[in-house]
Amino acid sequence: MENTKLYDVCIVGAGMIGSAAARHATLESPGVQVCLIGPKEPKDIQSRKHGIFGSYYDEGRITRSLDPNPIWAELGRRSIQRYRDLEKRTGVKFYSEVGHMAVSRPDDPYMQSARQNAHSMKVNVDELDAEQLVKIFPYLSFNSSEVGILQKKGAGHVSPRGQVLAQQIAARQQGDRKSVV
Repeated sequence: MENTKLYDVCIVGAGMIGSAAARHATLESPGVQVCLIGPKEPKDIQSRKHGIFGSYYDEGRITRSLDPNPIWAELGRRSIQRYRDLEKRTGVKFYSEVGHMAVSRPDDPYMQSARQNAHSMKVNVDELDAEQLVKIFPYLSFNSSEVGILQKKGAGHVSPRGQVLAQQIAARQQGDRKSVV
């Protein structure tokens, strides 16, 4: 039993959720010893011999506060507000602020709820009619009955791999540096 290592917290899953949990555990309890259990990122990620690695095998996830569900809209807004600080503290860039646009019929429940949530949360959006959509995005094809909601700031996409790496680095920085594995 001499070689036994004891941890304060063990988290099973070293992906997007597990890595975030490790970071938050070390934020709440600085110096906590965290064991993060999960496979390491394959060195040759382009190779198909690994199959799909984890739940974040892609390199782009949309992130926005423009959502029809008010809870998801608020959680998205809060997360996005923290991205730049996490990037700065870890040196890992994972967030690209390129905006987000939803397009549908004006009477679509998704659009109505997203628009309502944007207004109630004071999210700055541009509401575009069909003519404006074609003028701003001439390389896309729109139905003449469609409208758009464009969120230019505070929306874009994240690299899941970069975000996982940043979360794990932050957990190591905040916790017992030798324990977050």
